Amino acid sequence: MIISSFFSSVEFYVIAVVIAAAIVGLCVKPSQKGAAKTYVAEGTLSASATPAAPSVEIMCLDDGRVSVTRRGLQGMSDESRINFFITIIGFDITIEERCAPSLSGNPADEATMMIGALGCERYHMTYRADTSGLIATSYFRNKPGICVTKPLV
Repeated sequence: MIISSFFSSVEFYVIAVVIAAAIVGLCVKPSQKGAAKTYVAEGTLSASATPAAPSVEIMCLDDGRVSVTRRGLQGMSDESRINFFITIIGFDITIEERCAPSLSGNPADEATMMIGALGCERYHMTYRADTSGLIATSYFRNKPGICVTKPLV
């Protein structure tokens, strides 16, 4: 009698729902992110038509590549060097910029680089400009034609 009354009590149903939720939570838990892939890309420096505030533009191309343009660079010329250190872990992308300025040459205030073919997924990108201490974060879906611009703060 006591056992049958337990199975029809509110406490039994609360415990059953908690256990079912825990099982569902374990089933949908994402697997490990996987190994980190690190790349180094050299940026192509250029001068923009109009000066812009420090920002990052992410443009998804038809072939799965992603173009990242850093705008608002200061103290750079077309003879300067800018490298991007790209780390991809799962769907997280971290980009760190490293600049080697040169005052000789024509002024340049933007740099563009490409990230190799990515899947048609939703990615989280963090961009860090080490020399100026600026950072930008954004989510984007890698679908052709998508363009996201984020200010560096």
